Amino acid sequence: MTVRKPHKPSPHAWEPLERAEGQHPVAIAGELFMSNRYRVHRRYLSDDGINGWVHLSIRHVNRTPIRDWRHFQRIKNELVGADREAFEIYPAEARLIDEANQYHLWVMPKGTSIPMGFNERLVGDATQADAMGAKQRDFAVDDPNHAESLIPSTVTSLTIKTSS
Repeated sequence: MTVRKPHKPSPHAWEPLERAEGQHPVAIAGELFMSNRYRVHRRYLSDDGINGWVHLSIRHVNRTPIRDWRHFQRIKNELVGADREAFEIYPAEARLIDEANQYHLWVMPKGTSIPMGFNERLVGDATQADAMGAKQRDFAVDDPNHAESLIPSTVTSLTIKTSS
């Protein structure tokens, strides 16, 4: 008779960020959130609190380099909302901050959007990407985009918005 071990959650499964005790090592005021992968400091940059400008300082718990766009999108959605837009800055060398495998998202005030980017939503999984000659990994089953990953067949091209 074969005895199966109890199912253990994958160490790579997404765990939602939870409020934690602690402070930023440079004493920047804000709130600390942690998960099994990430340590994120959220700080408000205006008197509007969560509805104004927000800075998210993101790092892996082991301080290893990371670059996973879907994870950063999910962090942004969990900590400030799916309806908010954020960006990274690749600054002039005179303003460069690069000493800790740490990443920074700058979140626009609620109700505003970045005046550049695409107008349509276009999200796909590995099968859909392969059909277009591209590469993409599948969504994790617990990813909120998993159920919405169908690319609308009506999208034949993307339009870019620019401020005028």
